[in-house]
Amino acid sequence: MAAIFGALVLAYSLWRWNLHREIQGHLAYFKAAGCPTTPAELDVYYTPVPAGENAATLLTNAFARLAVADTNNPNLPLIGKGKLPDRTNGLTSAQAAAVRACLAENTEALRLMREALQRPQCRYPINLTNGWQTRLPHLARLVSLGRLLELEAMAATDAPEAIQSITDLLRLEATLKNEPVGVSLTVRFRLRAIALRATERLLTARPMADAQLADLEGRLSHVWQPDEFSRAIAEQVSNAREFYEVKPWQIIPYIDHMGDDAAWNPDTPEKPMDLLGGLLVEGLAFQSANYLTLVETQAALYHASQSPTPERRSKIKAAMSPFPAVQKPRPSSRSIFWNRNKILAGMLLPSLAEIAPKDTSSLAHLHAAVLGLAIERYRNAHDGTLPKTLNKLVPDYLAQLPVDPITGEPLRFKRLKTGYAFFRVESVVPEGEEQRKVDYEYLFVVER
Repeated sequence: MAAIFGALVLAYSLWRWNLHREIQGHLAYFKAAGCPTTPAELDVYYTPVPAGENAATLLTNAFARLAVADTNNPNLPLIGKGKLPDRTNGLTSAQAAAVRACLAENTEALRLMREALQRPQCRYPINLTNGWQTRLPHLARLVSLGRLLELEAMAATDAPEAIQSITDLLRLEATLKNEPVGVSLTVRFRLRAIALRATERLLTARPMADAQLADLEGRLSHVWQPDEFSRAIAEQVSNAREFYEVKPWQIIPYIDHMGDDAAWNPDTPEKPMDLLGGLLVEGLAFQSANYLTLVETQAALYHASQSPTPERRSKIKAAMSPFPAVQKPRPSSRSIFWNRNKILAGMLLPSLAEIAPKDTSSLAHLHAAVLGLAIERYRNAHDGTLPKTLNKLVPDYLAQLPVDPITGEPLRFKRLKTGYAFFRVESVVPEGEEQRKVDYEYLFVVER
């Protein structure tokens, strides 16, 4: 009996040791890649910037001057309840008056923002050592400034004014380029989309000089960064380390606080049921096994993020395939039992995996916008005639044609009755034996 007991203890000890060894191996992988693995390391990873060079110092002052309280104005688009005119129509007289009034109220905020954007670096004053509880108040303010810049571009009386607003939008989203937080990347996508929508409207409204088109084309060509998604993974790896280091009897209240606004206080006295649950968590190695599954999948996602964009989708999908049973909507008790080592990953990874398609979709829109600007340069040089095929743009206007980052194939080009559009085939849906419905995603449209 003693020999059997001893063998069980040895087997259990080896199992726990192997869990720890595998976890350390995955963390070593991230460290070798130069990634942080704790909230403290993440805070250092977000590069410090001298105060005199930091755009965030002045942007904080611009945030304080924002005046966007007129949210019920029926004539004010974006900020109020006014309808955004389509790209072929300008603002009505009532809308133009409301936009001018809104911009006038925010003159000082926009001035400070433009002064800030002259600085070469940016590091917002956030403390990433707080992990999941890190506050990010600047993100909502950046979106408000982005909306003001779009209104400014719509109200511009000439192309240089509109171009300045679009350029500032791109500079504004670039202030987040080093911020290793997934939601910050989502805000970058949003500001980027605003800039591209303003560019569509500008190209539809009026012809532009070749130098203006080339300048804007160059700016859009350098917006996307290959490591955008990787930085979002680094944030989650760092913050999830907190889960692994929490004492087992604190796991239950810790999970209750994850994603909540209430701060996690590790010094709170444990309740008797938490202590009892801790014994079960520790004995079954629930904490270690869940963390191993999470960090193992994060490593697979990070590896996928280093792949060429056309391969990312399939690799990310493969990495996430084990988790549908434990994701929302609420899983069944049976799925929780059989997937008990995947519960943490099922809670945290879906939001990260959702960023990946937004990353490649944002790149596709950027590629389409670059193509649109090249077409406008072609049109200027050929008496207003559009090219018959995109190949006509190479090599005079583009060194090579950008492709759909999801499929690796050329973007689709369609001449409209007035203007043109770029699109990609999103999916093909079977409808019976012979008919098929094709879903398209329009990426960039110029109606002139």
